[in-house]
Amino acid sequence: MRRALAATPVIFGSHRRPEAVLLPFALFEQLLPHIEDIMLGDLVAARLADSAASSPLAGLVAELGFLPNEFE
Repeated sequence: MRRALAATPVIFGSHRRPEAVLLPFALFEQLLPHIEDIMLGDLVAARLADSAASSPLAGLVAELGFLPNEFE
């Protein structure tokens, strides 16, 4: 792997505010699993936050008009 990992990332944006970065592909490949973990973590956190606001199963069963033990 030549010197790709040693190459300096290039950060750019407008008005001196970083908006994006160019980095060596070899470095991107190494970072990708960690980026995916972060994205999955955000998704799980959002879903857990949504489920905290939802009603318990017994409440949902009653709301739909079923008797709790109807299917046993």
